[in-house]
Amino acid sequence: MQPRMECDVLIVGGGIAGLMTALRLAPLSVTLALKSNLSSGASTAWAQAGFAAALSASDDVTKHAEDTLSAGVGICDEDCVRLMTADAPDRIQELIDLGMPFDRGPNGALSLHREAAHSTERVVGVGGDRAGLAFMQTIAPLVRAAEHIEVIESVAATSLLEEKGRVCGAVLDSQLEEESGD
Repeated sequence: MQPRMECDVLIVGGGIAGLMTALRLAPLSVTLALKSNLSSGASTAWAQAGFAAALSASDDVTKHAEDTLSAGVGICDEDCVRLMTADAPDRIQELIDLGMPFDRGPNGALSLHREAAHSTERVVGVGGDRAGLAFMQTIAPLVRAAEHIEVIESVAATSLLEEKGRVCGAVLDSQLEEESGD
């Protein structure tokens, strides 16, 4: 029988969404269940380009949303896209406040570049194509230091627990045997 752990919030996964959510939930107690190691295991570390946000005087969140919807060729939820693009500049500032070392020009302003379906320069990166790795190197230590977060590494959520039709927990199994080849 596995030990039972109590927390206010269980987050399964240690990518950008999981880590940022865990940090924001203070003072709630958070258990962060990760398939691998917090510092190196998330696929987030492999993300390259950067983060898109309407940050220049020649850009705005409406243009960002339209570019995103156009690139999505009908599969995007328009309300979600508009919410995400409207919130993006504040999320970039939040990352800056947390210590994210975005590339900057000689004048100290964020370096913006154009990628993919964006019609203007709105992508902020780190060291060219190292945004994901820089995110993990910046945010993982903050998560480890946060008193309200307990990190459990090398586990898989094998099933969800329900009570009265609502998810109330998960069964976490160690993956150490699988990773070591045993």
